[in-house]
Amino acid sequence: MITKDKKAVLILSGEFQDADIPTDCFVICADNGIRFLPDGIVADVLLGDFDSLRSEELLAFAEKVLTYPTDKDMTDGELCLHYLADNGFTTVEIYGALGGRTDHLLGNLSLIALASSLGITAKIITAMEEVSFLNPGKFEFAVPNPSWISLVAFDGDINFTASSGLKYNLAGLIVSPYETIGISNENIAKTASVTVGSGSGFLIVTKKLKGL
Repeated sequence: MITKDKKAVLILSGEFQDADIPTDCFVICADNGIRFLPDGIVADVLLGDFDSLRSEELLAFAEKVLTYPTDKDMTDGELCLHYLADNGFTTVEIYGALGGRTDHLLGNLSLIALASSLGITAKIITAMEEVSFLNPGKFEFAVPNPSWISLVAFDGDINFTASSGLKYNLAGLIVSPYETIGISNENIAKTASVTVGSGSGFLIVTKKLKGL
């Protein structure tokens, strides 16, 4: 189902936690990610080379199946993003992106940077974390629970000019890809913001466990 705001859900095949997957928008699954569909939901598109799909019966849980060769230059997740960009989607929530193989985890993190270059606002979501990609400008985000707020540079230094709702003010902070100074800030409000003057990077919001 394509909605007016062009929002999509992308389900990958990494380790999956019990996150609430929206079902009121377009759903695309990369290969074995089809296993994580909520009960009773049929994906709009299932895409991949199906080298990791464990049961051909799962192919019945998608309205459209796009098969690619195993020997290719993109992961199934990247192919899914290009499909969404080609079909005009502007917002994507990604599930099943973390855990499992480290190479896939790092590649999946780079997908939200790729999404940004394609004009898509993407976010990786698990039961405990949300990962967003930052470009120059102001980025506001909700933090309904006590959380750790971490900032990691992507392809060079990222320069912060302002922030709000955080324990440690980011104004004047420069984070390089080789430093950990941006790790483990904390929210002091249910809404926070960071303003990037230059550079790009990841914003990671991690719910605090009780006692930590």
